[in-house]
Amino acid sequence: MGTNEIVRILEDAADAMIPKDKLEEITESRIKEIVEVMAPMAAVLNNVGIDQKHIDEAIANLETRYAITMDTGVLLKEDNYKKWYFSSKAERGTAYWDRYNRYLEKDVKLPKKVINKIEEASEDIMDVLGDPYSQTSFQRKGLVIGSVQSGKTSNYTALINKAADSGYKVIILLTGTIEKLRKQTQGRIDDGFVGADSRNFIENKKPSKKNAHLGVGRYNTSINVASFTTTDKDFDSKGLNVKLTSVADPVIFVIKKNKSILEKLHTWLKNKNANPTTGIIDLPMLLIDDEADNASVNTNNPEKDPTAINNGIRNLLRLFNKYSYVGFTATPFANIFIDPQIGVEGNDDLFPKDFIYLLEQPSNYVGPTQMYREDGEYNYMVRHNDDMEEMLELKHKNGTRMVGLPNSLKHSINLFLLANAVRDLRGDENKHRSMLIHVSRFISVQRDVQEQVKNYFNFAKEQIKNYALAEKEVPYIQELRALFEKEYGQEPTANYGIEKFKKIPIKESWAHIKNVLYKAISPIQVHTVNSGSAAQRMNYEEYEEGLRLIAIGGLSLARGLTLEGLMVSYFYRNTKMYDTLMQMGRWFGYRDGYRDLCRLWTSSESAGWYEHIAEATEELRNEVRNMVWQNKRPIDFGLRVRSAEDTPLIVTARNKLRHSEQIKLVRQLNGRMIETPILPSKPKEIEANNTIIENWLVNYKAYSIKDLSILGVQKPTFKDVPKDAIIELLMLVEYPYMNEFSKDSVFVGEIKKSTSKIFDKWDVVVATNRPQKNVEAKIFGEIDIYPITRSFDFFGTGHYIRMSKSKKRLGSTEYALTGLLKEEKESIEKSVNELLHGQKNKKGGQKSPTQNMYFNTGIPRNPLVVIYPVQLKGSEGVDPEVDKYVDETNQLITGISIGIPDIKGVKSETYEYVVNKVYQMELIEGSSNQYDWDEEYDEDDDQLDN
Repeated sequence: MGTNEIVRILEDAADAMIPKDKLEEITESRIKEIVEVMAPMAAVLNNVGIDQKHIDEAIANLETRYAITMDTGVLLKEDNYKKWYFSSKAERGTAYWDRYNRYLEKDVKLPKKVINKIEEASEDIMDVLGDPYSQTSFQRKGLVIGSVQSGKTSNYTALINKAADSGYKVIILLTGTIEKLRKQTQGRIDDGFVGADSRNFIENKKPSKKNAHLGVGRYNTSINVASFTTTDKDFDSKGLNVKLTSVADPVIFVIKKNKSILEKLHTWLKNKNANPTTGIIDLPMLLIDDEADNASVNTNNPEKDPTAINNGIRNLLRLFNKYSYVGFTATPFANIFIDPQIGVEGNDDLFPKDFIYLLEQPSNYVGPTQMYREDGEYNYMVRHNDDMEEMLELKHKNGTRMVGLPNSLKHSINLFLLANAVRDLRGDENKHRSMLIHVSRFISVQRDVQEQVKNYFNFAKEQIKNYALAEKEVPYIQELRALFEKEYGQEPTANYGIEKFKKIPIKESWAHIKNVLYKAISPIQVHTVNSGSAAQRMNYEEYEEGLRLIAIGGLSLARGLTLEGLMVSYFYRNTKMYDTLMQMGRWFGYRDGYRDLCRLWTSSESAGWYEHIAEATEELRNEVRNMVWQNKRPIDFGLRVRSAEDTPLIVTARNKLRHSEQIKLVRQLNGRMIETPILPSKPKEIEANNTIIENWLVNYKAYSIKDLSILGVQKPTFKDVPKDAIIELLMLVEYPYMNEFSKDSVFVGEIKKSTSKIFDKWDVVVATNRPQKNVEAKIFGEIDIYPITRSFDFFGTGHYIRMSKSKKRLGSTEYALTGLLKEEKESIEKSVNELLHGQKNKKGGQKSPTQNMYFNTGIPRNPLVVIYPVQLKGSEGVDPEVDKYVDETNQLITGISIGIPDIKGVKSETYEYVVNKVYQMELIEGSSNQYDWDEEYDEDDDQLDN
């Protein structure tokens, strides 16, 4: 019996003795005590030898499991329903949930605290769905927002089980567009809800002993589910003469988002089950849309066209007089929020008008904010691969050959080899391990990359086989040892040239590694994986001892398919494709036991863009919490999503570009702080803005605060400046049109024409660092300042200056509290802290506030203008063009941020503006030249690699 199996036996025996009714009292010392007591008994009962290594591993596993916590989610709802669920539980029973609960605890081994939160979330959602026993019809629509790769399957499976207990007869689960993903989801539903092999019902198979009871089926055999789809095939009406009313049990369909499949199901339901007079089915139906964040035009294939699919979903809903629609999304930037047709008659069918539920993640979740932010707990995983451009240009044509493997790709492959050896040393011999390589959308290029990677892997394997244990190290083994020390050794940083990256040293040594290295890497396979080959290549279930795979593919590889045990990712694609938000999700999730080994190689531009998106996403999650606190409605959140910087524009553009030269967007003025991260680079334009702003400061110095001690944040401040003076400033300064605020922007026009009293008096602050020793102050508009500094790069056809490079950040959060008197600042800060109370970051501290939060408390404050005179920073040799520009520029460059409060009792202001295709593409691609624009879909969507 292997180490893993022995540890599992001991773990289960000890876990059975841990009291589940007092989870807060379970300590590390108590777990250790229980494991040590149970070890001799487990050894005798199972006739196995249990040594100290097994005991230590079982203790570590249980400590990890019981240390995991999860916050309660929040519900934003329309006040238009009658509570029904909790009062119905006793009468209708909880049999389906009870067995799923046991399955999560015994088979999946989820911590009891997490299971409790999953149940809590599913019950809160059930209570805002329609009551299946209702005597009147209902149409409920809602959305559940989770996080990428955070385990939303467990959440919607819990909801399905609760719905079955409550009396929902028909359950339709929509997966993605790939059959492999549908099969994967069907398998999970078989385990978590059906309780048997789904083929048994539809194919009238006599179940074998092996598949008679799967997953939940082992915990209660007296209840059943009829699955009208199987792990072998999607819905097919041929020979299906069964009526839903003739089936005693709940019925489930697990189907792809495919036009033909949706039409087939609709036709069968209507012809076989609808009332011939009304055309309506009088059975309660729950439709769960697992890909509600399908936010891109994925393909030219009309079978997968989002508009046709949404029509198909709406047609299914219209067949039932009692239905609840629940979308599950991994991002708040879902199509249904951003599409400007919301609110137009007949076009808002899937908008979550009734509720939005925000799921929280367990504490062991590795997510985007923690990975991409420089202060994030998992930022040590990120590395850069800008050298790939020398071997394969970012924008390349079909048939292009990669010149060779860049050093970054060799490093990533070699680190995957080393990580496999470490996993073996840690007792994970039978666990799946994967590496993802994604550098091209073309199958021909993917095949070329696969060939080169395979050749390099074969070379590495041969070198390790012959020389890993030799006394004298050959050059490759020297490189491998140096990489081990660089990434996993005791040095504080991993240095690649002049770039320094964070890391976490591991306890395993090179001496241990090299002894097991060849055995660990021998089973590794190298394959291209795309929509056609996924079923053959990613067949983890066929490898009982664990599949070890280097997978090379395109977007379909990353769009939903789970790469088991993903440790190393190598990603080099166009940075602004919105698909990458989902794509980067492949390397998020749960990495218990090997988090310290995981790495992501991506371009420095992509890393900054991901941080930008991650922060925008986290900000919107906080908006949900804030709106719940303020008793707002789902429609308010929809507007706020569409007001979130440039991200909605990018999503919308990706969806509409083929069909429209212009895009119309609706945004909200209040509750936001916008800024000008894109600035002119021409000296005359910079000087013109500086002159305008400095003259303005001199002209209106009568409003400046002389005694800074009365302010909450002591910066040069002008208080209660009249609206006309602000409009004068904003109408004179000129910024590139990619900023939401520029001279002729709708934003300024809306402020000018608004009659809202919010805009009557403003605060203006000049950003400055604290005085520093041996640093002389600069004079800016007759004010002594110590300029803030910012890194930058050049952006767009106009060669503009982009502050903080792809992170696109001009301002700092602290400036959202400027302009306030001490008591105002204390009041607003207290309100934001109350909102964030209990929300922990991954290091255990309270989550940090964002700029927008300080304008969203509902507490009265003046609108704010912050003027940022910036001293540009050089790149320290990384970018010669940037360094040359800094050396030749002897003036400050000035940007502006504007914050407008959302005040309780005062109507919020919205405005509409139109952007043309050139603007869109300048923003998305960094160029208005169509030759530079990337395609919106991958070749392997339509050209299957069989």
